[in-house]
Amino acid sequence: MEHNDKKIINDVLLGKTHSFKIIVEKYENMLFDLSLRLTGNMQESEDIVQKSFIKAYRNLDKYKQDYKFSNWIYTIALNLIKNHLRHRKVIRFLSLDFKPKEENLFEIEDKSAVPERKMEQAEFSKALQLTISNLPSKLKEVFTLHYLHDKDLQSVGNICGLSQNAVRLRLMRARNIIHGKIKADFPQSLK
Repeated sequence: MEHNDKKIINDVLLGKTHSFKIIVEKYENMLFDLSLRLTGNMQESEDIVQKSFIKAYRNLDKYKQDYKFSNWIYTIALNLIKNHLRHRKVIRFLSLDFKPKEENLFEIEDKSAVPERKMEQAEFSKALQLTISNLPSKLKEVFTLHYLHDKDLQSVGNICGLSQNAVRLRLMRARNIIHGKIKADFPQSLK
C-alpha cells in the first residue's frame, strides 16, 4: 500500500495533480474519524481534514519517502487538531450516540444473548465510549491511534513525536483510567 502512495505522490510531483484525489479518497475517512474523536465536532473535523489535505498537497515536495506516507498525513492532521483545540480552549467530547461508518466500534454483539445481556452490553459500550472521550487529550490521541486506528507503537510515536516507551506509558495510563472508571459498574465485562 505504501508503495502505491509513493507512486501516486511521484505522479503528483511530476504534474499529474489529479492523482492526489486517490490519496484524499484513501485517507479522508481515517483522518475524519481521528479528528472527530479528538474534537467531538463534525463541522470542525471536516474543516481540519480539508486543511490537512491542503497542507499535505502544498508540502508534498517536503515529504521524505523513506517514511510511511500514512504517518506523515496523520502527523499533519494531528498537529492541526492540536492547534485547533488550543485556539478553542474548550474540548468538546463525542456524544454517546456517535457511530462512525454506520457501526459502533465498541459494540459487543452476541446474537445468542438474552435481552438483559444485550442491554448490559449497550450500557457497557456507552460507558466505554464516554470514558474514552473524557481521557486527557495526550492519552486520547495515542489510545485512538493505537486501538481505534490500528497503528503500531512506532507509528504512533512517529505521528505524535514520542518515543515508543512514552507511547507505551500513555497507553498504560489510558487503560488504567478506563479500567478504573468502569470496573465498578461492569466487573464481568473487563478482562
